[in-house]
Amino acid sequence: MADTFGYKREVLLDYNGIELKMPYYPDLRNSMEWLNINTEKDSKILSWWDYGAMIKLFAEREPIAVVPSQEALKYVMSPTMAKAGIKLTSDETIRKIGTALTTNKPSEAIEIMKGFNVKYLFIPKEIYGKFPSIYELVYGEIKFLEDLDNKSITYKALNNQPIEDFKLVYSDDNAVIYAMAG
Repeated sequence: MADTFGYKREVLLDYNGIELKMPYYPDLRNSMEWLNINTEKDSKILSWWDYGAMIKLFAEREPIAVVPSQEALKYVMSPTMAKAGIKLTSDETIRKIGTALTTNKPSEAIEIMKGFNVKYLFIPKEIYGKFPSIYELVYGEIKFLEDLDNKSITYKALNNQPIEDFKLVYSDDNAVIYAMAG
């Protein structure tokens, strides 16, 4: 599928021997290039699973999740994900990623990141529309980003605000990347 600028909106990813059509976000290409050039080859990146294929294919780094969990499938429109034989990300892993993105406690996000041996946090600006689903998956209720007193990691990241124990290392109109400080 192509948009009016000729960019594909999907990429093919070989995931454990199964070819998957995964989302492609052309606006994130610069941030993927930055990750590729400016992070260590063995870096792991924490982001929502939707961006995992781009991180893997274009940044050539290891995302914590490339496909959703069984629990997260209810938010996914792509029938490809329901294909038999796909090993989904564990519900626990997806909830931990969601917690790191929605918490208002940087120490909680850092603890989760350390548990995955991750140094970088990737947050695209378009995650704003996914935030209610991520929050519901983690906490069992729908909340919008602006409902959380502007203290969540995602809110601060999307507004280029300082986050305690994190350093903003990349920012453009489409994404931000933070590294754990220290």
